[in-house]
Amino acid sequence: MSVFSLIAIQAGFLSTEVYGALAVAMVVLELVRAFSTQWLNASLLRLYPVYTKQDQLELVQVISLTIVLGSLFGFGVIAGVLYVYQLLSWQLLLVLCVLLVVKSLFQYQLELSRLNEQLACYRQATLLQSISAVVISILMLSLFASTETALLALAASYGLGVLVQGWPNLPKIHLSVLKRLFAYGVPIMLAGGVSVMASRVDRLFIAHFYGMSETGIYAAQANLLMGVLGLAFMIVAMPLYPNLVKCTGDRALILVQHKAYLHLLIALTLPALLGLGLLQDEIVTLFLGREYLIDSSGLFWILAIAIYLINFKGHYVDHGLQFLLQTRKLFWVAVVGLVISLVLLPIMLKVFGLIGAALALLIVSSLVTVLSFLISLRNGYVYAIGGDGVKSFLSALVMALYLYVIKGMFPVTLSSFLVLGFYVVSSVMIYLACLWGVNAFNIRRSLFALRRGN
Repeated sequence: MSVFSLIAIQAGFLSTEVYGALAVAMVVLELVRAFSTQWLNASLLRLYPVYTKQDQLELVQVISLTIVLGSLFGFGVIAGVLYVYQLLSWQLLLVLCVLLVVKSLFQYQLELSRLNEQLACYRQATLLQSISAVVISILMLSLFASTETALLALAASYGLGVLVQGWPNLPKIHLSVLKRLFAYGVPIMLAGGVSVMASRVDRLFIAHFYGMSETGIYAAQANLLMGVLGLAFMIVAMPLYPNLVKCTGDRALILVQHKAYLHLLIALTLPALLGLGLLQDEIVTLFLGREYLIDSSGLFWILAIAIYLINFKGHYVDHGLQFLLQTRKLFWVAVVGLVISLVLLPIMLKVFGLIGAALALLIVSSLVTVLSFLISLRNGYVYAIGGDGVKSFLSALVMALYLYVIKGMFPVTLSSFLVLGFYVVSSVMIYLACLWGVNAFNIRRSLFALRRGN
């Protein structure tokens, strides 16, 4: 809920034009973070579980050092990009640099706590950061609503999360570990950075062609979708991915585990996608405000499908090359996506406007997902889907049909919050009933066993 609350708070206090400037600043930050520090988290998740205790200690020390050096590199890049887009000011530069450091440290320590099964620390840090981001944003934006204030509130919340987890291990260099880290991580860094650029460069083009107000509307809807769908994917990926990595040495076992992982992804994320699209008016009105609505529902739907594919590729399809330790090929997939984006965006924006930017994102996300899938297959990885995945897919379609029909036949005229609550609760009940009816995941046997146990 903190994701939705934060988006609603920022959209409520900031005009569409100021929100557009905030979106551009965040694009700059995430691009820099992808190249400077984010790839270290992905490398940590892959390498840490299979290392010995001594190697784990050395890996953590090397990553701590690399975060420091990466952040220093990021400061210069942020200044250069802001200057190019005529947004450079000492206040904005300082706030973005602080946010880069504290967010990088927070994400790094969070992943390390999860890998070490320090669940209490993990929960406390995430809870404190989530709540403080909302509270501090309300306090600061109510006093002075600006791009810098919104960013400073985020920096303060991540800083509190860092303090809860404690300071990271002292930086230290170990050449052998450093070489292994860079051998595995640099392709991820390049692929991740290029992927972020390909998925978010649309905001920079919109700002150039249409200005900050249109950028704010587009970015607010995209950020809302990224928050909701990203959360849905992470609910499955965060607890299960480390266990998948441990099975990579056993091809038969990884096939079984990855198939079960896919089934859970479909079961949780597909209903979220369909529900978001069908309830877009209520969701945008409640969390963003009517000024962020546009006449056509096509923009929201196209963005939703594109962002779903981006998450599906990152949290499932790319696993094939990651498990085969062929991450260099992900870089070239990302480069293809970026080149196509840079070619399509100016054309699509001129012809279709904002929807053109969303269509370009959808085309690119579809192509890179298929390309990553085909390259993984060619290199020997096997993807599989079983009955539970199909049952979840069909159940989600039935839920969507129910929601479409009930919205058309029985429009509800209560407040936006109550309307959304009614539709969500009733749709979830229908979905669960369908899963029960087709006995997906052996749900009947599990519930009967639970009842007998009680």
